[in-house]
Amino acid sequence: GTQEAGLFRVNTPEDAMQLYLNKGQEAGSVLGEMPERVLLSSEVGPDGHGYTVVYLRQIIERQNVQDLYKLGLNETGEMVPVRFAPPKRKVTY
Repeated sequence: GTQEAGLFRVNTPEDAMQLYLNKGQEAGSVLGEMPERVLLSSEVGPDGHGYTVVYLRQIIERQNVQDLYKLGLNETGEMVPVRFAPPKRKVTY
């Protein structure tokens, strides 16, 4: 069914995504969405007309964290989290 979120009606997944983007931007955690969607696959539509596509939407977000980790290998070749310091540079969006 339809859900109310403040003054915004959420009737479709696209409505929910737009609400998420708007609320995230208001809170400062969502910086934006990449304009290009990455096409992962496509096939002829189920009725033989048009196409069914699968694509990736990329959202740029910000989060404050205490430490940063990446995956690395230990002495036995197992994947383990390893703390790291990113390069010091300012990126603007």
